[in-house]
Amino acid sequence: MYKYSHTISGDDLSNLLSDANKATWKINKGPEVDYCTAQFGGHGKLIKIPPGGWIKRHSDNGGRPAGTRVFHTVISTNDQCLNISYVDETQKIHMPVGTVWEFDTLPEHESYNNGKTDRIHLVMDVL
Repeated sequence: MYKYSHTISGDDLSNLLSDANKATWKINKGPEVDYCTAQFGGHGKLIKIPPGGWIKRHSDNGGRPAGTRVFHTVISTNDQCLNISYVDETQKIHMPVGTVWEFDTLPEHESYNNGKTDRIHLVMDVL
């Protein structure tokens, strides 16, 4: 289930974009990602879905310590990007640039990009 957390400033986003623009499908961690996630006691990665790309329906069932919270910070997107969570009923949501969302990754979910620009999220696991 997605839960809106807050909006971050354009200055904070611009610090991440230099690394994000070098992306392929999943972007390796860089110093900006390490810095952001170290502030919260967790780890993270930048994930890119190119135009026409899709992350298949799946569940992130395991591998995270109990109590870990997962946050998506939207770096780049377009109005044709959707995140879908299958909990009690299907929840479809578009996450605008500059917003942060807490996300329960145990229920099945998927993401797709039917637009013409990349969708890039900083995904942080916070302990």
